[in-house]
Amino acid sequence: RGHTHNYTLYMTHNNNSNNNSKHDPREWDWLPEDALKETNGETQYIRLNISCSNLNRLDILSKSDPIVICYLKEGKGNWKEIGRTECIKNSHNPVFQTAIENVAYNFHSKQSIKFWVYDVDQMNQFDSKKIESKQKLGKMRCSLGKLLGSIGGTFSGPLKNSKSERGGGTIHIQCTEIGSKNNFVKLEISASKLDKKDFLGKSDPYLKFHRINEDGTTTLVHTTEIIMENLDPVWKTQVISLGKLCSNHLDRPFLLECFDWDQHKKHDLIGITTVSIEQIQSGETILPLIHPKKKKKKKNYINSGSVSFNSLEIIEIPSFLDYIMSQTEIEMIVGIDYTSSNGDPTSSLSLHHFKTKPPNEYITAIRLIGDVCAAYDQDGLIPAFGFGASLMDGNVSHCFPINFNEDDPYCKGIAGVLESYSQSFTQLRLSGPTHIAPLIKKVCSLAEKRKDGTKYFVLLIITDGTINDMGATVEAIRGACALPISILIVGVGGADFSNMRLLDDDRNKLRFKRDIVQFLRFRSYANSTLEQMAKDTLAEIPKQLVSYMLQNKIQPSEVAQIKTSLPPSPDSILLQSP
Repeated sequence: RGHTHNYTLYMTHNNNSNNNSKHDPREWDWLPEDALKETNGETQYIRLNISCSNLNRLDILSKSDPIVICYLKEGKGNWKEIGRTECIKNSHNPVFQTAIENVAYNFHSKQSIKFWVYDVDQMNQFDSKKIESKQKLGKMRCSLGKLLGSIGGTFSGPLKNSKSERGGGTIHIQCTEIGSKNNFVKLEISASKLDKKDFLGKSDPYLKFHRINEDGTTTLVHTTEIIMENLDPVWKTQVISLGKLCSNHLDRPFLLECFDWDQHKKHDLIGITTVSIEQIQSGETILPLIHPKKKKKKKNYINSGSVSFNSLEIIEIPSFLDYIMSQTEIEMIVGIDYTSSNGDPTSSLSLHHFKTKPPNEYITAIRLIGDVCAAYDQDGLIPAFGFGASLMDGNVSHCFPINFNEDDPYCKGIAGVLESYSQSFTQLRLSGPTHIAPLIKKVCSLAEKRKDGTKYFVLLIITDGTINDMGATVEAIRGACALPISILIVGVGGADFSNMRLLDDDRNKLRFKRDIVQFLRFRSYANSTLEQMAKDTLAEIPKQLVSYMLQNKIQPSEVAQIKTSLPPSPDSILLQSP
């Protein structure tokens, strides 16, 4: 009995799973959904602190008076101003005190951000309509993901100024995630000598945890499983958000209720108690459960049993952004289906036909998913493979680089992938069958070398129908579950995708150790909602990335230490050179 404070990653397999569970628990299933808030449709918010260096001089007799205005664009939407700094007088190296607050961030969306630096001498700094073009010192535009993926969330980039040969100086942006720590309390709880509430049997107890609000009202935040026929129950491990339980105030009491479950009538209250996390930490671990009405009616009433806090740990669950801002890169890998069921590429009916407007479904899917993922890959190189084609030697290959360079399957960005894709048809013939296990195994071989958290691989497989190696594919995915990999499958065309839906195994019938496969059908989305398809396809990536890190006890700080000790790659130096 006692308490511990654990501010490092904690991972365990929960052997006391709920017998009523409809699927087999994965190793990280003890983690509550709200520990991974990025995947629950919740927007995260970022603070941007800005400074500049070596700004241009526009005023003849004095230095410039800079201000920075920030704009954000979602997908193909319009630019919207989201904030501006104060104006700093007479400075070419300003450090702005006013930050750009509450910048809404969503991993699964393409978000572009731009910064304009103006000289606001003799103008109303709060009226952007009065800013004339001659007062622009420079601008910088990139994706929000690129800012967050910079070392420690600190980005520096050149300000472009078409009127100056030396450019407009440099802008420096520090990104900080806004919000309270992602803290949880992990409790081992039991009870003893509970009141017997059922005439023909023992009680079926469960617990309810309520936050006590400042106005005295209560809010239910957590419920345990039911233990059948037991007056001395031991519940499975409970993990509860401290923010929900006590607003992150360890000295604030919460209400605990113990009920007897009943199938046919209202559940009976056994007893209640109030306690704070701080009290439990100080040794107050066994508490009486009091039934208010019984206490009022019976003179000799003592209690209706007791509840025991057998262990308590406070744990901090790192967020997706903790890893991204500590230099975990996301490497996208593309897999393209070259089986004959796609149709002759020279035919306008083919799924691989290039002279179509809008572009064919393969091109569209690569662009939509790639535009998001590419922002988190520092060297900008994307390996791309094909499967199901007969190559120049006459043999059918189920995993080949679409640039036909076995030693270097990497393409330069999404544009490079699409260029290699368009040129590939001169060196192959569509064939079959459809086998994707070799491609998954290829990605596993790449991920095997980067299990330290510095890279997370996202395999995008685009295919037009059913697969012919289901057994081998399931085994390949089982192997991938132990590696930093997520698999996105986009079905194009109108074929049968029942096998693909089986692989997206949310109920874990296939007994995967991690949920790493996401399937979506392209034609389920109208053209007007294709960006929504990209959002839905990528929605589970943050949770899958964090679950891998938790399962392998990798902390964001460890990733940062590894990245800072590594020399820059030759490819990244080459791509950054003018």
